[in-house]
Amino acid sequence: MIDIGNQHQSVRLRLREFRQHLKLNQGEFGALLGLDQTQVSAMEKGKSDLTIKTLYALVKLDCNPMWLLLGQSPVQLSAATNPPATVEVRERAQHVEYIIQVPKP
Repeated sequence: MIDIGNQHQSVRLRLREFRQHLKLNQGEFGALLGLDQTQVSAMEKGKSDLTIKTLYALVKLDCNPMWLLLGQSPVQLSAATNPPATVEVRERAQHVEYIIQVPKP
């Protein structure tokens, strides 16, 4: 079973690590994610949760969701040897659905 408290702490640290891996400051990183600098800072400090929309944007930046959420290497999705996670976006009349499919470890 995953300890949600520890995972939340780890996700925020991995988010910062990914941003630093890209050599971006919080403002530049936020712009790529559709966020502002204060939102990125809040997520990195654990004061704000990562949304599915942000996770989708991170995957588009080649962030491996298995690494981000569970700490399973590699950092970059393109370097994964297993079939990569896929993200599908379905726009509906009333809402948008984000479907993330991750292979079993």
